[in-house]
Order: sequence, then C-alpha cells, then structure tokens
Amino acid sequence: MRTESCFFTEHLNIDMNQVHPADMDDKELGSVRKYVEITRHIQEIDNLFHVFRFNLKSILHYYVLLYSDKIERKIAYDHETSDCVAINALTINFISSGKTLMESIENFLKINDGELYEEFKKNYLSKEYDGNFQYRFLLRLRDYAQHGHLPVSMNFDNKYCFDLNHILLTPHFNHNPTIKNEMEDIKDKIYEQFSDYPYIVLTRSLAEFNICITRNYLEFLKKIRKLLHDSVDDIKSLLEKRPKIINKSSDGFDGYVFYEITDGTLHAFNTKDNPQKMLSQYKNFVSKVLKEEQAELDKMNASFVYN
Repeated sequence: MRTESCFFTEHLNIDMNQVHPADMDDKELGSVRKYVEITRHIQEIDNLFHVFRFNLKSILHYYVLLYSDKIERKIAYDHETSDCVAINALTINFISSGKTLMESIENFLKINDGELYEEFKKNYLSKEYDGNFQYRFLLRLRDYAQHGHLPVSMNFDNKYCFDLNHILLTPHFNHNPTIKNEMEDIKDKIYEQFSDYPYIVLTRSLAEFNICITRNYLEFLKKIRKLLHDSVDDIKSLLEKRPKIINKSSDGFDGYVFYEITDGTLHAFNTKDNPQKMLSQYKNFVSKVLKEEQAELDKMNASFVYN
C-alpha cells in the first residue's frame, strides 16, 4: 500500500497554473505537516508489519514446523538450493523484518512524543526484551547475520537449531556482553543437566519472537490513539475555520488541500481520508493475529518434546 504518491504534472488532469498552496501561518502549516507525517508514518509502520508477516508466511509456505522441533519441507524449489541455505535465508529475513519494525516504531515515538517514547520503552519494549531470552537472542542474531554469519545450524539429529557453541566461537564478531553471558550460562546448564550439546530450538524461538514483535506492535497502536486523534482534531479545526483552503474541482484532487511547495514539489493531503478508522482497522487486525498466534504457541509449548 502506498503511504504517499508523486506525480508528474503532465500526467495529471489538472491546470497547475490554477493551483496554489493555501496561505497559512506557521502554526497552521506546522499542524498540517505534523498530521501528514504522523499518518504517513503509521501507514509505513503497518506496511512493515505486513512485511514481517510475509516473511513468517514464507517460512510456513515452504516448511512445516513441527512441535517435535523437526522441520520438513513441503514444497520443492524451482532452483537448486539446500534446505540449510533456504532456512537461513528465510530466518534472517524474518528476524530482520521484525527488528526493522521495532526500530521504526521507536523512531516514530521519539519524533512525535518523547515522553510517550520513554513510557512505551519502559513498559513494553524493555519489558518484552528483559522477559524473553528468545526475543533478546534473535534480535542479536540479526546483527550476527548482518556481519556475514549464518545463524541456523543442523545438529546431529538432523534438526535445525541455533548452535550456541558455533555462535559463541564465531571469529570476527563481538557479542553483546550480556547476551554472551546468557548464552554461556545456558550452554553450561544444558551440559550439566542433560550432558548434551547446547542447541537452542529454532521452531520455538521463531514462535516466541513472532509473539513478542506482534504484541509490541499492538500495544504501539493502542498507545498512539490519542496522538493521532489530537492531530486529526487540529486539522478538523483548521478546515472548519478555513474551508476555502479545500480544493473544489471535478478532477481527482477534489477535497485536497495544497499546502506548500518545496524543491519544486507541490504537497497536498486528502481531507476525505479517515486516519482514525484506519488505526482502528489496523488494531483489530493485529489483535486477531496475536490471538491466533498465541494459541499456536500455547499448543507448541504444551506438546513440546525433547529428543
């Protein structure tokens, strides 16, 4: 979905000589810019969520992730590749898109409401991060992969996993000290309790990561409701006081407000848009997704077996 569109004037059925930006003072123009940027950024963040969902669905399109921690391919590739390469590629894309989504959410809050950002970081981002090792671990593996390392290995049982020994001993990569200590502790406990190799389950880790990202996004949508509504109210108030700044025409720009020209570009927004309805639709969809994904994770946790 487009968050914004650019057109060449010669492709528009409109006389640009008759189009002029509305005459607004600095406060009015500031309200318009803020409204446009908030709505644009919210749409962009939702697109990033759907990129994240696409990467999850891509994993599930090619592979069955069994509760026993086995992964089975269900569709043949139309080119030569190994499952190890494919699973690494799909996993890296999935983790990276989740991290990108979280970074965009943080940027939105920092730009638009520093106080809300600090509150959200404390009560949601940091809480999720501190309370879930798989989430912390996979976020760090995104950096690990970006430095040219493949995070997913195959163990002696032909199961795909995160091999802590392999990751910890990787040369030319500086691990986050806290995460490194956690990996060392987990490695030692696995050996002490099971006399086994320190493998982190891939399937369950992906499921936990999915829940954490989706839950954070849903809470973000809930928390920005007032921010968006206040911006919409400012625009409604402006349009009520200045109805003549709304373009009236028989072309595709009826109902638009042309508000400034920068670097030869004429900016406009559509007064017929309904950002509040948009936000509600986003929230309802993510709530449904989270409920379904949590149910799947609960089944996985209840049925999980160690071999």
